[in-house]
Amino acid sequence: MKRKLTPFLVLVLLASLYTSAAPRSSQSQSAHASSPTARDEQIAQAAESMRAQLITQRRDFHMHPELSNHEERTSRIVAERLRALGLEDVKTGVGKYGVTALLKGTKPGPVVAVRADMDALPIQEVNDVPYKSLVPGVKHACGHDVHTTVELGVAEILSKMRDQIHGTIRGWRAFHD
Repeated sequence: MKRKLTPFLVLVLLASLYTSAAPRSSQSQSAHASSPTARDEQIAQAAESMRAQLITQRRDFHMHPELSNHEERTSRIVAERLRALGLEDVKTGVGKYGVTALLKGTKPGPVVAVRADMDALPIQEVNDVPYKSLVPGVKHACGHDVHTTVELGVAEILSKMRDQIHGTIRGWRAFHD
């Protein structure tokens, strides 16, 4: 189950984004709900091909947790990756260490927001795994390492599918109030 969790989350988020962003008639909505489309298969294959990359990235974030408002390394990695994927208007330092970006589809449509937190908690890592926290007293205990990894996976897959996106996707990393 754990091996399929990250790609599965990417698929759920992508499906949610497409459902929200792509205009459909009521007839195509019911057809879409009952059978997978070619786009669904494309997304599933892309997510599966990224499995090793996503696991490696998630483990890296897990090994290098940062407390809230101290996510310097994590935000740098996220911003660098979003720029490398060609996202527009990548902004850093939003609310201290937040990162935002735009992915514009080639078709008209609404703006859909996505977000993920990336902070860790002040808890000592006790799990004895190869990717355990290297930061004494700080660990990812609530899944934000996965959230951040999933959002990077979403960004990568969608950046390769711009011609199918109706509207703009904004976000990628939540910032603190």
